[in-house]
Amino acid sequence: MTVDVRKAATDAAYIAVGIGVLGIQQAQVRRREAAARLAAWGNEVTGRLGHLRAEGCGRVRASTRTAGEEVRRLGTTLRATLPGPDALGGLVEPALGEVTGRVEVLAARLGALPERAGQALEIGRAQLAHLRVPLVAAG
Repeated sequence: MTVDVRKAATDAAYIAVGIGVLGIQQAQVRRREAAARLAAWGNEVTGRLGHLRAEGCGRVRASTRTAGEEVRRLGTTLRATLPGPDALGGLVEPALGEVTGRVEVLAARLGALPERAGQALEIGRAQLAHLRVPLVAAG
């Protein structure tokens, strides 16, 4: 029995190339699975942030409405209790105006929270897109 060295070398080369092709295909499958998991995670995070943003907006609106009602009720109570703005040297109206102004400032600050959550959501989306680009380019 004689060994054909050329045939053995050719067979070994074909086997090495086949193993390399299988390895590349397996890496591509794993990359696609990872990209799918990452996309699903991103969609889940986006949904949760949207829900939190909507809930935050609702709470800000309710708090603003409640604060406005309390200021009006306080003004009504002060007007009913005190002798009147003229008797107090006009102090009630400026104080009421100051309280109303502070409530409006607070409402504006609270109103910025949903906007900040939206900005955080956009940053997260951009980072997710940034992660997807190398994965897609590698495929």
